[in-house]
Amino acid sequence: MYNQLKLRYSSKVIFNESCGLRVALEIRSTKQTISIKRINPPILFHYQERFTTFVLIYNINNESMRKFLLAFVAILCFCPVIKIHAQSNYTISGNLNSVLNRYDKNSKISAVYIKSGNMIITDKVEVASDGSFTLSGKVNKPMEANLVVDVIMPGGTGQSSVLFVLEKGQISVNNFTKFEGTPLNDAVNNEINYLQQSSETSEFKIKHISAFIEQYKQTPAVAMVLSRLSIPGMFTMEEILHIINTSDKHILQSPFVNAYVSNIKRYLDRAKSYMATGEGQMFVDLEVEHNGETKRLSDYVGKGKYVLLDMWASWCAPCKAEIPNLRELHNTYKDKGLTVLGLFVWDKKENLKKAMEEEGIDWPQLFDKDMTAPKIYGVSGIPHIILFAPDGTILMRRLRGQHMIDVVNELMKKQ
Repeated sequence: MYNQLKLRYSSKVIFNESCGLRVALEIRSTKQTISIKRINPPILFHYQERFTTFVLIYNINNESMRKFLLAFVAILCFCPVIKIHAQSNYTISGNLNSVLNRYDKNSKISAVYIKSGNMIITDKVEVASDGSFTLSGKVNKPMEANLVVDVIMPGGTGQSSVLFVLEKGQISVNNFTKFEGTPLNDAVNNEINYLQQSSETSEFKIKHISAFIEQYKQTPAVAMVLSRLSIPGMFTMEEILHIINTSDKHILQSPFVNAYVSNIKRYLDRAKSYMATGEGQMFVDLEVEHNGETKRLSDYVGKGKYVLLDMWASWCAPCKAEIPNLRELHNTYKDKGLTVLGLFVWDKKENLKKAMEEEGIDWPQLFDKDMTAPKIYGVSGIPHIILFAPDGTILMRRLRGQHMIDVVNELMKKQ
């Protein structure tokens, strides 16, 4: 047996006597550990922060060493608050207010933290009232990581994350998209800035990014730069897939890169669906739910009236911004040949009724229980509003705001 002395935040002390040859002091945590271990001098000292419990385990015959350790623990016992900090080598800070633009206006950020794969690297910390935050810790080598923001919103919770390179140094975050201040993050920013500003041909830019990937193929900068290549106007998805397929296969060791390739392939499949249901094409039918009963889109579309189909969700702030416009069109033309129809997607059934009451929605609402509409119509974001002709032909897609009102008004004049 070992002698054991345990104290939690310098409160209760438990002491058991024994004898032996080994000394170890451990400050244990839910995640991390401080330890001093001694068999013979010298003492090996390892520490990390965020402790919750001290445990002293000792087997030693040397009385002077025993007294030293007991004196050390006694000092800890009389300290009301003890703070032992690991030597941090990275700090990441910035402002997260821009994240809330993606959510309902009554949403708020509950926590921010760093995650790599399935492993949470830092504790979840609260964000200041002005949206600012700071995270710090220690990293041995650069790694792919995600800055994750948990959001509380009416009717549920949400989460946003963005990929960056976690490495030693001071990292600043701008608009939840740009990470600056450290070598690999800055290298990615410089490459993306060049590609965005370059007037060179796509062929030249493909060679340029391919050279970057070759130079940094052993680093997480590759995953980060690939995650930025889908910025509108930079490369097509087909070109990004070509860049990856013609690069060193080492980059495929990254879980992110593999997931990214899968996402691109899904995107290309979605693009095919979008083209198959583009303007001028006949609508594609699907099963939906209305008041607990199974319905079909064809119960509304292709029945001799114009149909304005709004794909939306309760957590989507831009979706809710379109509700006043849809209400105006519904009230004006509901008896004049136009059906405004909501299709609730990417959300829970129980949130539909609540959202309808809160927003004062009195036009028909369908629930896409199997989430098939976005797949069939190639939809990647909401709100997505489609206008169908009386015979079911798709007239226009992605209608929004005043433009949508003007389009419908013009059609109704011709009725």
